[in-house]
Amino acid sequence: MDLPMGSFRYINFKSKHSYKVDIKANNMLTELEVDDGFEKESIPHNKVKRLLVYGDIAAGQEININTTMDEEFPLPKRWFKSCYDNFVLQVEGDSMLNADIEDGDYVVIRQQDTASSGQIVAAIIEDGVTLKRFKKKEGDIYLLPENEDYQQIKLEEDIRILGVAVGLIKNI
Repeated sequence: MDLPMGSFRYINFKSKHSYKVDIKANNMLTELEVDDGFEKESIPHNKVKRLLVYGDIAAGQEININTTMDEEFPLPKRWFKSCYDNFVLQVEGDSMLNADIEDGDYVVIRQQDTASSGQIVAAIIEDGVTLKRFKKKEGDIYLLPENEDYQQIKLEEDIRILGVAVGLIKNI
């Protein structure tokens, strides 16, 4: 399993904080240097959580999810204190551009089967998986793109939510 090397930017969706993360390999152990724009912090290997990347998620037309792990992303454990499992999917497509989620980015998903209106979710529709904004209105469920080139999806039946997007990883 490959770890990405180098630097990336992590954006926490809840706090709206952005961090520059540098991956440092030290004797086969992964350490991080995190810069929040004010100070830099070194994160030792025992305080690093490796989130598994399960392939691509569509930000456009639905695609099948890869059930094998392609790689891992190391992030500070303290960013994931909850009891939820977290995983990563690589974005394919441009339907979420206005949410600053671009083709090739990685989205961090907190695994759960429910969502609140306004949250960005990874959802299974028919046989595919897509990333959209969840909206519940007057008993109807909609999946909304963040790009005017795409149509909203009104769901006639229940959908299966894989999880809620909690963060974004951008290559820099």
